[in-house]
Amino acid sequence: MWVCGLFVGLLLMAPAHSFGNSSIKLIRAEMKRPWNNEVVVEPIRGVYLEDLAGKIGSNLRQISNQEMGVTVMQEIYDALQFGPTSRDDTNKVVEMAERLQMKVRRYMAVLNRSKATIEEMFWRHTSKLSSTSFPCCTPEPDAGAGQGSRSFSCLIGGSADQLGLVDHGSNLTDVFSANIKSHPTIKSQFFVSSADLKGRSFTRVLDQSAPCVQDTRHRDVFFDTIEAHSKKVLILIDHGNSLSQNQLSLAKILSKRIISTLAPTDQVGVMALADGITLPSNLKCLSSSLPLAIQHVKTLFSRFVDSLEKSKTSTNHSLGFQSALQTIRKVANVEDTVLLVYISRGLLSSLEEAKVVFETIANNAQIMPSKVVLSTAALVDDGKPLMIEKQFMQDLAAQNYHNYNLTAPRRVIPGLLQIVNSSTSISLAVSQLFNSMKDSVKHEPSFSLPTWDGQGLVVSITQPCLHLNEVVGVVGLDLQLSDLVEDVTYFNGYGSSYAFIITKNGLVLMHPSLPRPSFAFDQPLVVDIDNFETIPDFQVVRRKMLSHKNGSFTVILRKNSRNYDKEQVHYCWRQLDEAPYILVIASHDKGKPLRTLQRVAIPSSRPSLVYHRLDLLPTPPKVNICRHQRQLATLDSGSIFLSAACFQSPFEYLIHEDIPMQLAKSYMDFLFNKQGANPGLKSSVKNDVGALMQIIDHWKNEMQESTVGKYIVRSFAATPSGVFQMYPGSGLDHDYDPTRRPWYIRALKFPGKVVLSTPYLDVGGAGYIVTLSHTVYEGQSAALHSPSDTVAAVLGLDVTVGFVYKLLIQAAPFCQEPGVKCLLIDDEGYVLAHPSLIDGRGIRQHLTHKEPLVANDMLNHQGLASKVLCSSFADQTLQRYFRFNTSLSTVLTNLVHGEQCAKYQIAAVPGTNVFVVVVNATCDVVTTFCPCSVTDRLCLNCNRMEQTDCECPCECPLEIDYCTGELANKDEHIPSCPPVLEALKPAQHSAIVPEESTLEPCFPRDCEYINAYSDCLGVVGCEWCVLDSDEETPLRSPFCTFQEKCFNGILGSRTPYSNTILGGQLSEASSKYKTTPIGPVAGGFIGIILTVGMAIYCYKMASQRQHIHAYMSSVPETAVRMSTLDNEVDDEDSPSQTDTNAQQQQQQILLEELPSAISPYRVSTNYRRPPGGDSDHGYSTMTPHDDSEHTPCAEPLLLAKPVRTSSNSSSPVTTELPMNQFLAPVTVHMVDTL
Repeated sequence: MWVCGLFVGLLLMAPAHSFGNSSIKLIRAEMKRPWNNEVVVEPIRGVYLEDLAGKIGSNLRQISNQEMGVTVMQEIYDALQFGPTSRDDTNKVVEMAERLQMKVRRYMAVLNRSKATIEEMFWRHTSKLSSTSFPCCTPEPDAGAGQGSRSFSCLIGGSADQLGLVDHGSNLTDVFSANIKSHPTIKSQFFVSSADLKGRSFTRVLDQSAPCVQDTRHRDVFFDTIEAHSKKVLILIDHGNSLSQNQLSLAKILSKRIISTLAPTDQVGVMALADGITLPSNLKCLSSSLPLAIQHVKTLFSRFVDSLEKSKTSTNHSLGFQSALQTIRKVANVEDTVLLVYISRGLLSSLEEAKVVFETIANNAQIMPSKVVLSTAALVDDGKPLMIEKQFMQDLAAQNYHNYNLTAPRRVIPGLLQIVNSSTSISLAVSQLFNSMKDSVKHEPSFSLPTWDGQGLVVSITQPCLHLNEVVGVVGLDLQLSDLVEDVTYFNGYGSSYAFIITKNGLVLMHPSLPRPSFAFDQPLVVDIDNFETIPDFQVVRRKMLSHKNGSFTVILRKNSRNYDKEQVHYCWRQLDEAPYILVIASHDKGKPLRTLQRVAIPSSRPSLVYHRLDLLPTPPKVNICRHQRQLATLDSGSIFLSAACFQSPFEYLIHEDIPMQLAKSYMDFLFNKQGANPGLKSSVKNDVGALMQIIDHWKNEMQESTVGKYIVRSFAATPSGVFQMYPGSGLDHDYDPTRRPWYIRALKFPGKVVLSTPYLDVGGAGYIVTLSHTVYEGQSAALHSPSDTVAAVLGLDVTVGFVYKLLIQAAPFCQEPGVKCLLIDDEGYVLAHPSLIDGRGIRQHLTHKEPLVANDMLNHQGLASKVLCSSFADQTLQRYFRFNTSLSTVLTNLVHGEQCAKYQIAAVPGTNVFVVVVNATCDVVTTFCPCSVTDRLCLNCNRMEQTDCECPCECPLEIDYCTGELANKDEHIPSCPPVLEALKPAQHSAIVPEESTLEPCFPRDCEYINAYSDCLGVVGCEWCVLDSDEETPLRSPFCTFQEKCFNGILGSRTPYSNTILGGQLSEASSKYKTTPIGPVAGGFIGIILTVGMAIYCYKMASQRQHIHAYMSSVPETAVRMSTLDNEVDDEDSPSQTDTNAQQQQQQILLEELPSAISPYRVSTNYRRPPGGDSDHGYSTMTPHDDSEHTPCAEPLLLAKPVRTSSNSSSPVTTELPMNQFLAPVTVHMVDTL
């Protein structure tokens, strides 16, 4: 017995791979106690899943070490010299603050110059402004319609004569034009004039990206600039049965105009009055507080106003004033002055009611702590004079208590009466209502919060313009947020430190959790910094930042007797003198010394690297050019790409996308020539290039000699400084940032592991691919590393989706048996390998979608998967997604008894972020499912999240407490999500090569000579064709062919790389490297045929256009473009305008008030996050269970950058403007430029 016991003990201690007999493995499993009381698993076809996971992990590790070159790269870094360096965050933050300070001073000088010019013009021309403006929707002399100009200004809302403009001497157009020439980074300039002594409405001079535009963005900026104090405004709007539909429409327009005019620092409330008081349904706190007028509050109130309908009951005026004054009493302090605006027809139920109303006001005002300015807006239908109603509204505004034998209360101050009888009078009414506050003028410049202007995020810097101590207007600059925060956006702390910038009241302008401003696609949610920094005691740090001009503070997270185990976060900050900003550097110190790469020797011959812009190579090039899928490429060398982070001024680099050949040459001369001058690169770039280039030869050998080379698309590497290199050498998009790609971010999340991304569409033409990535640590002399070491670089390897599945079925042949499905998932549950991913039925899906039975049961295992939350401030959503435990040390199987037609086993693949799952399904119909919305990404129940409830990854609106302006769930300390995935774009200059190109392929393909499925699977450029063109009928004889003939396994399927989508023209770069041309005779013959064919084609197209035009013009929906819903009608009616036209304008303006107002939660039923990374937290899984994830319209190649229709779009319909305006465009801007 003792001998038998010893024998069994030896078996248990022996390594698993030393035994080949499955019965011996069974002894091992039976002797092992189940993990966490789980069910003991059985072998599958004699193979234990734990061993299968180990085999897959070993294969991935081998590919990582060999083909990717992790061990080679680590040896290179271990051989390099790293020296100690002292972290001086204090000097660094001072340096960054000074750079931003200098930038602000330059812009302020421009602004002051414009201000002085405008004030001088008013001295010379009294109330007239000098400008060479023309109507905005009329093309300039040197530009087409809708195009901006650097030498002309344009006019919105009328002619120069109507606005009192003169055209002689120095004018504002010349000044704006000179400003933009000296400071081309200014996006736009504008001047908004206030009402003059004659009561004329606003006039706006604006330099904008496109002149044919109805701009309403600067209304709130105007009042925020001229008023020294923030306002508190309460709007009481009448919707009783006495109002006509026209009067109710006017009331809505006026209310929304007042709301949109308020600045974010103002406070606002809205009450609706009939026989009772109505408040916004989700803002019950309005009876006791007034929320800040942030964009989302404006949206909420505007929608509430739009929802009001004419009541069937009469208006109780007394109740309205009683409720309004009670609210003011609760929200206002002694020193406050609150503006109460009553919008009503003023119809009384009896002659005695007026006195009752005044008594109600007097009684409530006696206990009022603050002052109240009571102004009224009387709604009047043209041609229907109502003297009694008008007199009542006049008495309210003038506080004529003596007319009713009452004593006037001291706390209620007389306001103004505004008669509103058409939409043309509304802008003036708003101006006069605010003028009744009699606020002092602010003389210092104002800085707005970031605003979406239809193309990007801008910050407006403004100054008031004065004439004889009266405000004549506001002059301002619109600056790109990308420009102001470039040093923070591209701050390089090598993973241990980061930077952010906040306002002096704690609101975040830029943080690493936010996307780059140039990739923003909507109005952002500006929140406090304590929503991003969730470490304990951060409130103490925040108070010190806001109260001390500069300083530092350390928060200790973990303390240990051993110094290197101590973990702390050190904050260092500096407030700017001339702007309301605070720059902060946060360093996460884990007790290890900071080291940097010392000088790296770089060979001057640079044989292994070329600049990624292959189209800029000299002719003839020094390297051979070939076609790698649909990219210009070279096999002679790798290519180097210097992202924006590599430059001392990233913004300057990004705005100059068209790099001349000489500038590209200067980059390479600086890197490889000791005598080369620095063209603006950071000092660390040269060493990073010298380190990375040493692996190029290894990649070249592996891709051409390795047995798995035919499955590899490319190899690449990136450093924290933004240096990126790849092989084969090819091009990238100008604004590509490797450090913000999922393969890079997730490699940092799992240091030392092989990390796989979810499948996504390769922009280079290789179809759907998976990226393998791995970290490389800074050098150690002993070559001993741990996951806590500083990461010096991240390596990556793009392989086909088919190759990943091939690795799986080669390790487990039983995966191809009927009823058995094997799949790989990542640490968030997204499917990496699955039979449906390689048979043309979809890509990028989640486990809850593909295997709902398995997902339902998995959630019952403790320690396997958990549902987690994160706050996404970029799109104002609360994300729900899964997190799987990559430290799982055992195999798990079905736990819940019941429907067991799908038996499964799951195990973590060691050394990776991957799990292997084997499912044995015996049922054809699955009755269990995980709820997923089939129309949008909204969670089916946002009020409940249970760990054991299976649901697809989804999102809920990020709820805001509008009364406080803070997040509703702030106390839960929900972490912020990673930045929203940036859409990948093909390089505009040289990346994409059409299929008809005669350029020789880098790797000749023999797809049609491959006969076996196993040989075709995963080969780059080849597809195993299984479905007919209807995407449903299986082919009788599947075959291997070229990808473009059978994309995604579907015969004749149109690829996302089709010429009609990408432009179809052979790029200039690729045309330089054509093979031997056709002979002159054949060429001439073909030319004749093409000429005749083109003539026939043009004739047909001309005929078709006529038919298309006739058809489009007859469709009702095309009579008014959607962009017109974001505009407003003219302030001045034309003399011949009829009442009917006026009513149509008023109805239209109800939909136009807030062009930039964004809902707190926006749902687009056809929206999918751009595929291109490893996880989007379920954005692309919100579809029915029909394997329909592949939607060509959502591919990154088609999307380029996320684009939203600008609210300032031109419109063929005459619409009302809030002010008489004219534009002074000085720059031309498109979506992907400035």
